[in-house]
Amino acid sequence: LLAAGEMLRQQLHVSNALKAEMEEKLETAEAENYRLLSEKKNEDIQKLWMQADHERALEEGNMEKEMLQSTLADLKASHEEQKAEVKAGQEALSQELRKMAEAVRALKQA
Repeated sequence: LLAAGEMLRQQLHVSNALKAEMEEKLETAEAENYRLLSEKKNEDIQKLWMQADHERALEEGNMEKEMLQSTLADLKASHEEQKAEVKAGQEALSQELRKMAEAVRALKQA
C-alpha cells in the first residue's frame, strides 16, 4: 500500500510538473499570439495611414492640376485679347499712316 501511495505521489508530482510546463507553454503561445496580432494591427494601421496619405496627395495633385489648367486658360484668353488689341492698334496705325500719306500727297500737289 505504501509503495502504491509512493507511486501515486510520484505520478502526481510528474503530472503537476507536466501541467506547469503546459501552462507555461500556453502562456508563451498566448503572449506570442498577442504580439503577432498587435504587430499585424500596427501594420494594418500603418497601411491605412499610407493609403490616406496617398489619397490626400492625389487629391492635392488634382486640385493643383485644375488650378494650373484654369490659370493656363486665363493666360490663353488674355493672350488672345492682347493679340486682338495689337491687331486693332496696327490697323488704326495703318489708317493714320494712310491719312498722313494722303495729306502729304495733297500738300505736294498743292
